[in-house]
Amino acid sequence: MLAAMAMIFRDAPAPCVALMANSDNLGPHDGSLLGERFLNELLLHPGRAVVLTMGNLNHDVDPTGKLPAYHAFDPGPAEREARFTLEFGDWKHADAAEVWFRPAPGGAMPRVEARIADETRQFAIAGPGGKPQAEAQVLIGPQDMRRLPGLAVTALLQTVQDRTCLRLVFKPPTEGASARCTWTIVVPAVGPVHGWLDRNNSGSVRWAEGAEAGANRTTLGSPAVAARVLSVGAVTGTGGAVVPWPRSGRGPTRDGLHPKPELVACGTDRRGAIACPWPRLKRLPEGEAPDTDYGPLDSEGTSYAAPQVAGACARLFERFGPEARWASWADLRQILVERARRDPSMPPPETGGWDPACGYGRLDVAALAEAGRRAVDPWIRKAAADDGTEPFVARAFWDSPALVPLDAGDRALDAAAVALGAPVARLRVGIGNRGTRPATDLVVSLHWAPLGTLYPLPAADGAAPAWMPSGPWSTEGLGAPQALASVPPDPEDATEATAAVTFDYVPPRNADGTVRAHMLLARVTGGDAPAGAAEPLCARNNAAALAVAAALPEAVPPAFEIRGSDDTDGVALWLEGCGGRARLCLEGLPVSALPWRRTGMYRPMAPARPRHGDGGIDPATLPEEDTVLVGAADIAARTDVEQALRLELRGGLVCLEGGTELFLPRLRLVPGEALALRVRVLDRDARKGGGIGLLHLSGGRRVGGGMIRLLPAPDGSRSGGTA
Repeated sequence: MLAAMAMIFRDAPAPCVALMANSDNLGPHDGSLLGERFLNELLLHPGRAVVLTMGNLNHDVDPTGKLPAYHAFDPGPAEREARFTLEFGDWKHADAAEVWFRPAPGGAMPRVEARIADETRQFAIAGPGGKPQAEAQVLIGPQDMRRLPGLAVTALLQTVQDRTCLRLVFKPPTEGASARCTWTIVVPAVGPVHGWLDRNNSGSVRWAEGAEAGANRTTLGSPAVAARVLSVGAVTGTGGAVVPWPRSGRGPTRDGLHPKPELVACGTDRRGAIACPWPRLKRLPEGEAPDTDYGPLDSEGTSYAAPQVAGACARLFERFGPEARWASWADLRQILVERARRDPSMPPPETGGWDPACGYGRLDVAALAEAGRRAVDPWIRKAAADDGTEPFVARAFWDSPALVPLDAGDRALDAAAVALGAPVARLRVGIGNRGTRPATDLVVSLHWAPLGTLYPLPAADGAAPAWMPSGPWSTEGLGAPQALASVPPDPEDATEATAAVTFDYVPPRNADGTVRAHMLLARVTGGDAPAGAAEPLCARNNAAALAVAAALPEAVPPAFEIRGSDDTDGVALWLEGCGGRARLCLEGLPVSALPWRRTGMYRPMAPARPRHGDGGIDPATLPEEDTVLVGAADIAARTDVEQALRLELRGGLVCLEGGTELFLPRLRLVPGEALALRVRVLDRDARKGGGIGLLHLSGGRRVGGGMIRLLPAPDGSRSGGTA
């Protein structure tokens, strides 16, 4: 199924939404399963969305102890022996249970106690030397129990990073024998402990001890815990009040890092179709319809809620128009979540307006068509097409018409002219207000960073995030922040900013005195203006950027620079204009920043290949790795780089040649590490102007980028060389 999804995404000629309506109870529930990681990898590409169901195996607190209970929980957090009990009724199918925990200090191992009929047995779960074992341990073999012939139970204890899983697999006795038994699992642990049970016996196997604490929380299925997918729960409107459907899986994830579900949709009283099997359909006489066993069906569940969200994603892609191929999973999530509806009958929200049953609220299709207006909404236009709607969906979001360089006579200057040395004195920043009442007590500030760097945004207190040793932003040469007492609401037909402030502006310089290519960032804070350094620039409308970079035909274009982020980094490069034969060339890229695959390069027990910025010896930089690859398929197989036509590796540096676009979805960067990207244009027609664009992605989110303006030759001469 996942391979088919990858193929569909790869071959789709337009933005694509994938819906997967299945789930499983077992697994770590933290997004680390290979399938969950695979889904996340698919979403490193913009123009894609994956919608999953939360599953239908939630259980409520049950005083009778008879209803199905698939999740057990011991919150901890102190060091102790956590105890869970499994009760088996008249079960007929093989089943499995997992207990996930952090082992307590001291190395004590889990144990299991079985009560079968009038017999009690205890088993110590330990591998060689008292450590977790690599192979399953048989607790009861099919010949060990006279009372329950055929019963077999195996255990496997595995440790992955800082978490341990005790997995028990149960094979039922031979048919006709009473299968009732009870199993108590004891794990020495510190912190929360979770137990999950598979669903093979429809409730005749259930958690007993631990089930009450496990009710209505972390009952979501895998792979709905994957970080970048949209996970959807179900609500019901019976009686007029919108409430969680009782069996809809609940969040959060086991590690608590991902708020799942994101949202819910109606999952009851849904009418679908049951298809007639093709072999039967072929045997029907001509003109005869299938019998009534195959037709409309009223059903319920998260499998009927998730398709509504998938359809909403497709509708959003359609609304984005030509820019839809650059809309990310994060853009779709932001729109769906921020325009979801919270009904009064829903559970009260926890931190950030989210709750484990309904997420951020119910899908509101009507709200997707038109963004609502906040009471106060100061904003700065990011590009000519920006109307202040959040997020701003476009490949380029750093060409703000609201940031205007001025000369000493207050005449407007083009950013390309400033980049080439035109005298500039000030920068004017236009601010609007999309709200319904005046925005008061605002502060407007300016920063600059190297060309292409827009993430993370500067924090209000000037501190860099923990994963970045030092931030890329500077205020040198820029005027101090300025206060705005009040900005009135924008008129309905406004085309210009409602207010403006002017700053001193001295562009940064290179060692030779030329203007350094850079990004200008203006931000308005204070009042009710939202501001978050962890959010990308395109997510919020209270900040805008302008790329100040240009090159003449005979000059080498300046380099872009990005910083490694706290997620998987990627870049997209493209050409605008430059003539029909123009091609991209990315040169001097350290191979340590690229995936590099060759059979035999890696050996058992060899150290992990360092990322760019880690230091150490990268086997891909050794002389024997020097190579030339030709053809997009071979290059992508070795490096994941897409649309490249030629790759040359010499001395640890890579040169990539392509057409008018290159896509590098996976760069191997240490967080905070700077990476220079030097791009030339081959076979450029110097009579034509154009540009080189770069988009920086972090975990598939659009977080940064910039544009180098390529000016035409002043005498109109044609050049077949490079720029």
